[in-house]
Amino acid sequence: MQIYSKNGVILYVQADHLPGEILGSVIDYLYEAGACNVQVIPTVTKKNRPGYIFLIDTKEDYAEAVERVLIRELKVTGWHRISTEHRHLAVDYVKKQIQIQGRDFAVDMELEGKVAHGECVSLRPEHRSCARMKELLKERGYEVSLVDCGKILTQLLEQNESIYIIQEER
Repeated sequence: MQIYSKNGVILYVQADHLPGEILGSVIDYLYEAGACNVQVIPTVTKKNRPGYIFLIDTKEDYAEAVERVLIRELKVTGWHRISTEHRHLAVDYVKKQIQIQGRDFAVDMELEGKVAHGECVSLRPEHRSCARMKELLKERGYEVSLVDCGKILTQLLEQNESIYIIQEER
């Protein structure tokens, strides 16, 4: 099994002074600045204050831009910057045109997936494909969960199929 690695940075930030409603916007700003992954964990800090722990994964080239967001938007005065080695398997991306058919419609969409190569091959659809399928079905009166869209698209990828026929009524 081939394992690859690349250098990265993890920013570890504790904040106990933030209103929760700004988190979504701040997460967007962190991604815009170059964060690869942002985890926000609720916690209880000293003096029993509610707080958050941010774990922000980024590339060295973007670390300073992400830190500027921490200072400007989160108003933090300190954080931990940890140099890391990101380990990963080889991955390939696949794209294929699929069609979703219902009783009175047929809609085409592009399915994007990721194949990870290791001791066993992992094949899964990209989130944006699952969200797109959910949106297309909702426009046609079907309420399908994001999880179920993922299962359907995984099945299409694994079985190398390009047509999914909806069996259920609206």
